[in-house]
Amino acid sequence: MKRTANLIILLLPLLLTAQNSIKLFPIIEKGLYGFIDIYGNKVIKPQFLKAGSFSEGMAPARVNGLYGYINTTGTFIIAPQFDFAGHFSNGLAVAYKEGIPYYINKTGNVAFAAPY
Repeated sequence: MKRTANLIILLLPLLLTAQNSIKLFPIIEKGLYGFIDIYGNKVIKPQFLKAGSFSEGMAPARVNGLYGYINTTGTFIIAPQFDFAGHFSNGLAVAYKEGIPYYINKTGNVAFAAPY
């Protein structure tokens, strides 16, 4: 019994992380981007003019000429407002607005201007 309890305690963080980590991959159908899961099931129907890979639970996606960030259900959580948007790393992403690069946080607010 003690051995089973120790195993559960050791594996619990791994199981919790795996539950919160949904792996989605971009697909293109009829010129529009959507996402599938690891089994090939469509999770987000193709609807974006362009889309990047998911990182930190968000992916850049383009509609009407502007980029924003979607969550794993395809809902924009940062409204389309950028000329270009990169992926998130350590809570920040580079996004261009009117040709100027900015580092933004996960709420879409500018953390600081890029130094180049």
